[in-house]
Amino acid sequence: MEENEKSGLLGKAMHVGEQLAEVGGEAARLKTVASHAVEDAVTEAKRLAKRSRYAAEDLMEDAAHRVSASRDAQWPAASRSAAAWAGWLYGWRRATPESSQKTKTR
Repeated sequence: MEENEKSGLLGKAMHVGEQLAEVGGEAARLKTVASHAVEDAVTEAKRLAKRSRYAAEDLMEDAAHRVSASRDAQWPAASRSAAAWAGWLYGWRRATPESSQKTKTR
């Protein structure tokens, strides 16, 4: 009976050993998969950070270009507006009866 118990116990130990080897192999495979997943995520995060930086730089360049373009466009418009107001004021002053009477009395 002791021989049967020993062989049964030895069989069980071998079975447990085989299961441990399988679990160890599976753990190593999962570790590799997890490692690759982390590397992929880090690479993607770096790419996203680079693209975000480039997009921010492009946005700043576009904003600076628009500001300088709008400054350049404001001066001609402002000068035309000032000239129009000056012309209107000159015409209005010449057309008013008060101004024409003052020039006649002198």
